[in-house]
Amino acid sequence: MSGFLTELLASASLFLRQPLESFCDVETNHTDAVHQDRLVTLRGEYVSVLRVNGLRTMCSRADVEAVAEQQRIELQGLLEGTGHVIEGWYISDPDQARVAVDLLALNGCEQISRMMNADFHDIINERRLRWPQVMRWEDACYILWTRPAVLTREEKKQVAAERKEQVKAWPKAGSGQRFTLRSELMAGRHDAFVARVQDSMSNLGISTTLLRADESITLARETLYRETAGSGWKPTLVGDPVMPRLPDDEKQSKKPENLLWPSLRDQIFNADAENQGGQLVTVGDYTYAPVDMLLGPEDPRPFSELLNTLGRKRLPWRSSMILEGGGKAAFAIKETGATMLGMCPGNKDITRAFQAIKRMRETENHNSVRMRMTASTWAPVGEDKLLRRRAADLSQGLESWGGCKTTRVPGDPLEAAMGSVPVLSLGSTATPALAPRVDAMGMMPWMRSASPFPQGSILFRKPDGGIWPFDPTGGGVREHIADIIVALQAAVKRCSETPFSLACS
Repeated sequence: MSGFLTELLASASLFLRQPLESFCDVETNHTDAVHQDRLVTLRGEYVSVLRVNGLRTMCSRADVEAVAEQQRIELQGLLEGTGHVIEGWYISDPDQARVAVDLLALNGCEQISRMMNADFHDIINERRLRWPQVMRWEDACYILWTRPAVLTREEKKQVAAERKEQVKAWPKAGSGQRFTLRSELMAGRHDAFVARVQDSMSNLGISTTLLRADESITLARETLYRETAGSGWKPTLVGDPVMPRLPDDEKQSKKPENLLWPSLRDQIFNADAENQGGQLVTVGDYTYAPVDMLLGPEDPRPFSELLNTLGRKRLPWRSSMILEGGGKAAFAIKETGATMLGMCPGNKDITRAFQAIKRMRETENHNSVRMRMTASTWAPVGEDKLLRRRAADLSQGLESWGGCKTTRVPGDPLEAAMGSVPVLSLGSTATPALAPRVDAMGMMPWMRSASPFPQGSILFRKPDGGIWPFDPTGGGVREHIADIIVALQAAVKRCSETPFSLACS
């Protein structure tokens, strides 16, 4: 009886979003014979993470607008309905630059020096101390969601029958991963969606990498608990070897679920959250301050302009921009109400905005999407003064990005902060906006400069402080090597003190 009451109370707390685990909708993974690896949520949604490395070429403002227009055309039919969602996620963390510098360059340099029996300890340590002070680690992803709404009525019946058969074939999962939520029909629809997005970006010169399911979960956990970044942690997913559990309760120990894969929530979360008033929330060793976009920009600008503004301040921050279809249908009632109450001064502006979007649809075939954006910054626990200053800088940076309006009082700071954590759930406390798709695509985080090398012994620093690895040996990417490295004269003279020191040595 006590066990039943415990499970009932736990289910109620998850439904009411009391514990931190309630913000995780991801339930299991789905891997098939062709090595496609996706994540599956409690609602039957399929999720994949496409890491956006950036553009292979340098682009001007006009080039960025042209690429955004091409993305709109390539993905024209994907965001018409409510079945597919594209979430543009980005993170910048100067405090993790040391971990990134070691993984990208210095660990390899140390290994080579040991193989050569050479002592470069002082030089490597100097760079390990100096580079993180002027560099910052960053990452960007497209998180692709496919909802059951993409299926027809008959296909939904097929999926229900398919899952019913799986439930009969397996024992109850209990608190473990419910892998019976998988569906081959949903997987096929989702794979086609992912392939189309990846191919369209590749054709436009944007480098991408499709992450495995375990890499996606690791990304989510390291984002949630910044102190675990670079720790090498990996989740246990369906198909991985798993050690049986043996609870103290004799009845519980005999359940088949102890032989199955443990819940992802139990693996991901290791510390609870605590709200600090109405604006801050503590998760693990850091306190977070969320900032929501209240109104979209008057002049939509490329994401790179926001990077330049916040990168110079060496501000740790992350953001999530959700683009989903059904924008016009979602705002139909508001448009009707604004038209009926058009005599009010405020509603006249709203009516003109709806009319402008309608003209773009009729004359240029520009569909609109439902857009939401939320961002967060953080500081170590106890550094509330530093955190509030960073939150003010983040808010000002967003508002200078084409004239956005932001709010730092989202209602529930925990829900707002979790809205900028990737993969775990598709939610945001930000106010939805009706945006033309070409403008929304131009604001997504894809226009960073991409290096062809995943790592290298030389690390360059981009103007906004980002790390750009370079491998002088070619790294297996090219056969012939002929490099010319150019730097300012002052930088060459101080090569031992700048990020160009490896190129100068």
